[in-house]
Amino acid sequence: MKPEVALIRAVRPALEALAVPADAPAMEAYVKHRGRYLGIKSAPRKAAQRALFAEHRLPDLAAHLTAVAGIWDRAEFREERYVALELLALPRYVKHLDVSALPLIERLVVEGAWWDLVDACATPLGEILTRHNAKARPALLAWASDRDLWKRRSALICQLRRKADTDLPMLYQAIEAALTAPGMESDLAPKDQRFFIHKAVGWALRQYAWTDPAEVKRYVAAHPELPGLSQREALKNL
Repeated sequence: MKPEVALIRAVRPALEALAVPADAPAMEAYVKHRGRYLGIKSAPRKAAQRALFAEHRLPDLAAHLTAVAGIWDRAEFREERYVALELLALPRYVKHLDVSALPLIERLVVEGAWWDLVDACATPLGEILTRHNAKARPALLAWASDRDLWKRRSALICQLRRKADTDLPMLYQAIEAALTAPGMESDLAPKDQRFFIHKAVGWALRQYAWTDPAEVKRYVAAHPELPGLSQREALKNL
């Protein structure tokens, strides 16, 4: 059996052995009932997935993406999707991602459609942008003006961990695009859609402020049209 197939099949039994059904209702309420939970807290889940990832080593990028997609598509519980996203961002694999992974990550973002799943895609996207900037940049800038709320958010926060490697012009272009594009496709009320975008703008700027606080102060001062929430978040630690 191929290692990616073995890993896909092993995930649910490993998680079911850790299920605490009494904990599931509170976890489901935390994500506004957007998914079913087995009731597994983060620490035991991560321990289980570490063991799974160690046992089922994946030989190449194709196997990695197949495993991520397979775990995601078979998921009946949110913890399974967390495992898929943790596998996507696993350091020994994430450094090999290239633009061929973008269609899968786009699908995860659109289907995930809530912050706990969407935001987990930021690190893989950032890795791809840094390592394959010429090809990834246009795609992610297109996301920034997409009608899908979560693609916009992803384009804004994909550089959170890039520090000095941040493509600052791209970030500023993404901010402008995300704030000025037409209405978004989402089941959320317009004010809630704006919240997730305005918060992401501020988060991205605040994170870059750890690298260059003067530049973030300059940018916010030069753009008084930025939403109040974005400005407050950007300057929170300055």
